[in-house]
Amino acid sequence: MSNYTFTASLLDSLTIGMCDFDEQDRTVLWNEHFLRFFPEHADHIHSGEPYQENLRRFYRVRLPAEPQASIERYVQDRIKRHRSQVGAYMFTHRGRQLRVACVGQPNGARVRVWQDLSAMESVLLNLAGQQDSALPQGVGPTGQQALRMFDQLSDGIAVHDEQGRIIFANDRFLAIYGLRTQEDAWGKTLEEIVRLQWARAGEEVSQQHLFDMQAALQDGIHFLGIPFEMPLAGQRWVRATLSAGPGKQSCTSHADVTQEKRAISEMVQLNKKLLLESHCDSLTGLLNRRGLLPLLQQVTDTPGKHALLFIDLDGFKQVNDTAGHAQGDVVLCQMAAALQGCVRSGDALARIGGDEFVLLLTCCTPQQALAVAEKMVQVVRSTPVVIDGQVFEVGASVGARSFSDRADGANVLLNDADAACYEAKRQGRGRVSLFNAIA
Repeated sequence: MSNYTFTASLLDSLTIGMCDFDEQDRTVLWNEHFLRFFPEHADHIHSGEPYQENLRRFYRVRLPAEPQASIERYVQDRIKRHRSQVGAYMFTHRGRQLRVACVGQPNGARVRVWQDLSAMESVLLNLAGQQDSALPQGVGPTGQQALRMFDQLSDGIAVHDEQGRIIFANDRFLAIYGLRTQEDAWGKTLEEIVRLQWARAGEEVSQQHLFDMQAALQDGIHFLGIPFEMPLAGQRWVRATLSAGPGKQSCTSHADVTQEKRAISEMVQLNKKLLLESHCDSLTGLLNRRGLLPLLQQVTDTPGKHALLFIDLDGFKQVNDTAGHAQGDVVLCQMAAALQGCVRSGDALARIGGDEFVLLLTCCTPQQALAVAEKMVQVVRSTPVVIDGQVFEVGASVGARSFSDRADGANVLLNDADAACYEAKRQGRGRVSLFNAIA
């Protein structure tokens, strides 16, 4: 914390605002310039406050007439951008032109910083201001020469009049939206350009895409300088930023972010796959220990009676020693499927190693847990194990641990259930034993 406090003070001396958020998007600390840029947070922001509340205040100040549903949509969209932002961008707030950047930490925490660039002039908009009228034909020789320079930029650039009609567009803008000439863009609004792009691609704009586009355009008008994204035909996406210009003119910059969006989507899917694989047993498809523990910890905070069953297969070592590990794996999958048949909806079965399984039973009395345990013993015993004509006797010993929401931690509960299972084996295997602290 001391390092962050020092950094906050250092940034204050550079007239840069800072706000630090933890891995759960809760406010940790902020500096004086943050409150200077965003005075709506003074006397309200506090350590531990969710970033959502911070954003709600921000949007209520900017959009006092907006319905609550729209405010919530803006808040959720901003939370997503907060977590994924990699580049800086500019926006206008309370007359200030602010540049904001966000840096992620290895533990998931993020630091946002704001710099006031109000004193800096926008070269692009000054050049656009050299026009003698609202139409391209009125641009003077110097202005036309300057505007042509924007054809060298990698982003699409469009200048709009006070009614939002395009009066200049560079070559990259034309390419992004599939336009052939400047005349195709002149006099049209951005919404008309997007609709034209869909029409020329021979695709019909879905109601959802139409809503997304109109919402994005409305966001761009409300929040100058904040990037917004719009869907295009051909499963493409464009990111645009609207900036104010001289008088009532405005300028938009456009970047095709299709590949970026696809890469992010693929990364999200890969992360989900890796997370799933890290929480599942690769052999049986059941949860593994890593996947079970968070669920068990969550249940310990849920009111009511619950139970944990620890199942250890009897006689499985003989299968491995005689038929080999490959056949042993087949038997494990067979037994996992048999045990899964005893699981109620809402309960969780896991294989935590070797021939050991654990069943988490929610909202379950000790008597009900014992009944399920007895059923599991019978199911395993009645599941035939025949390999190359040789019959193997495989059974199950089960330890039961009943607990409530005031229980010890997940690992303690697992150890208790394991101890009860050991007691069942000591008594002769193929039995059920209830942990003695609950008996």
